[in-house]
Amino acid sequence: MAANASAKRLRGVTVVELLVVIAIIGLLVSLLIPAVQRARESANRMRCASNLTKIAEAFTSFHSDHSYLPMGGEIQTSGVWVHTSPNLIGGMPNAGRSQRLGWAYQILPYIDQANLYRSLNPSFVIELYYCPSRRFPTTYGGRAQTDYAGNGGTNSSPASEPQATGLIKPIPVPPFRPISNLQAEIRDGLSNTMLCGEKAIHRQFLYQGNQPWDSGYFAGFHPSAVRWGTAPPSQDAVPAGFNAQAFGSAHIGTFHAVMADRAVRKIRYTVNASILGAICNRSDGQNIDWRVIE
Repeated sequence: MAANASAKRLRGVTVVELLVVIAIIGLLVSLLIPAVQRARESANRMRCASNLTKIAEAFTSFHSDHSYLPMGGEIQTSGVWVHTSPNLIGGMPNAGRSQRLGWAYQILPYIDQANLYRSLNPSFVIELYYCPSRRFPTTYGGRAQTDYAGNGGTNSSPASEPQATGLIKPIPVPPFRPISNLQAEIRDGLSNTMLCGEKAIHRQFLYQGNQPWDSGYFAGFHPSAVRWGTAPPSQDAVPAGFNAQAFGSAHIGTFHAVMADRAVRKIRYTVNASILGAICNRSDGQNIDWRVIE
């Protein structure tokens, strides 16, 4: 009897039992991984929305100090933006409406980057300017990038003041007027007009940078830092579907945008073109029904 009991205690696990255990573990892992991915993406979306909120707060602080919103910088039409041509006064960056560098540079003092604003280093990485769902905050192509673009309106090359319909205006000669009286000049309402949003980028060149549409956050009125409401938004695209003027993101289904009232919204990639144009046009008189957009 003692020998039989000892033999039973020493009996090993059979192959069938081992396979069953492995199958169960595999099933549990297959169920767990999507849940972990969803949780990670949810956290990334929250961080992305928080980035846009802080950017909008910087715009508000800039407006409080200067009585107008940052301008969009100089229009660049002949290739990659030249980052090393700021407008200086007495060797210091001009904070006025004729600054050739773009809004993401102009708000640096309002995101605790005053030293960078003075040092003019376009390779200094600002974590706030990167969506965590897309890429790690580092330099790409030797430039610090941004995953967020200002709302340039519905005309990428406005030739007159009425054609500059967004909140980010360029500085042609003579310069356009900056947005100063928010209530009067954003006639469609702050809650219905986009300030900044995520931008679509070319997935094939994601980590290269220095593309005409992804050449750094110092850029002026240019696809690197400004997008327009005339291009269909999209998730990060492959060559056949990429539009360098479009809003979009690495997220599935929707991209984030912050309105002039600092409220962050999700906008579907399937949004009607006329509705997206209305969101980007500050004074076209159209009402926005967010129930069919988010």
